[in-house]
Amino acid sequence: MLVYLLCSIIFGLFAYIQFKRRILYPSVVFCLMWGFNCVFLSLISIGFVTPLSSIDYFDFQYINNYILYFTILSVLGFGLAHLISKNKGVRLFFSANQLSLLKRYEWIMWLNFFGGILRIIVMVMLIGFNLEDVNAYRIAANGIAMGKGGGVALTVFRLTAYIIMLSNVYLAFVGAEMGFTRFRFKHVLYMFMLYMPSQLATGGRLFVLYFILFFFGSFFLVRGVVAARNKSKKWLNGSEISSIIRMGLLLIPMVVVISWVRNDGGVKNISANERGTALDAFTYISEGTMTTDNCMQFMGGEERGYKSFGSTTLFQNTKSFDDFISFKNTTGFASSVLSIIIPLYLDFGYWGSLLAWFILAFLIELISIKCLYKLTILRFMIFALLLKICYESVMSNPIFNNIPFVELLIIFSLFYKSIFGNPSISKS
Repeated sequence: MLVYLLCSIIFGLFAYIQFKRRILYPSVVFCLMWGFNCVFLSLISIGFVTPLSSIDYFDFQYINNYILYFTILSVLGFGLAHLISKNKGVRLFFSANQLSLLKRYEWIMWLNFFGGILRIIVMVMLIGFNLEDVNAYRIAANGIAMGKGGGVALTVFRLTAYIIMLSNVYLAFVGAEMGFTRFRFKHVLYMFMLYMPSQLATGGRLFVLYFILFFFGSFFLVRGVVAARNKSKKWLNGSEISSIIRMGLLLIPMVVVISWVRNDGGVKNISANERGTALDAFTYISEGTMTTDNCMQFMGGEERGYKSFGSTTLFQNTKSFDDFISFKNTTGFASSVLSIIIPLYLDFGYWGSLLAWFILAFLIELISIKCLYKLTILRFMIFALLLKICYESVMSNPIFNNIPFVELLIIFSLFYKSIFGNPSISKS
């Protein structure tokens, strides 16, 4: 328990120090996510909270020591990037006028909405839908989303994955535009309703946090720059503060409600103890790290590792990865919640994965610093991708999962002028 608390303190302090600059660096997002993860790991280790998707007792063997090394090297990697960077801060090379073009692309969010409805229809036609076992639907949908099986369902999920990535980018631009102008509660709620179905189709709840990351991350980034340019210490007015609180009261409880519906189907007459507490619903953030320990036990731990570099699991699934997932699906963690440590471990082994992450942390932060110092629209998209990678690192393989995002970046760079035109650009 103590090592997890120590790691949460280290992550929290680093995030606080970095955010004092009022810039949402990827390191800030990473440290917040992993800090909360470590808090819940400590609570899980003493039995204060229980992962809702865990059926079997989980035995910590390797992660206790690994997480401390991982924490220290993460902070060192991020810190080194700031240490060697001469040009820091945020300078905007796009304007509110340029973002006003967003209205012509609102169809992206509607495409995302109907894509999500199509996902749900295809899955229900394929496997049926039982209101008393929503989790079974979720496991099957996640299998399709991860590329298992084939046919119409896989095609639909692959095509809509690109639409989801587009909606993430669009949402980030909407947040940036409101950062320049004002927070409009009804429009934000409208965007959320269009954003929700495609991610809800897999039975998950992460779309709530994705929405917060892309929209609010972009909103506060631009608003901070505008406030600094106007030499104002006040970022928000009273009505904006009230609207943001209302959105928070809507979004955060959804994480708990979806968890309860998924685990009891919403129709079973079960006790509160069987359902779990509201706090238990947030243990989802720790399941990727717990599964990492599970993977190390499966593969041989510190002494062996796998070291499959050459067919890297960072960018594709390998036989070792598939074997582990097949094994894991026989345990209480059948929902396949992972973390970035697993593909690194399978590629480089126990100690090699730590060095690999140190290098990745350094590069992610360094690239983000350079993007922010000359923040064009294209660099804004790259920065959003880096935020997404750090956010997802605690519960997925964000490199493999974001290949569609990288492909979209290439498309945007090729058709940049035809999409955004070439209006006058203001530098801030």
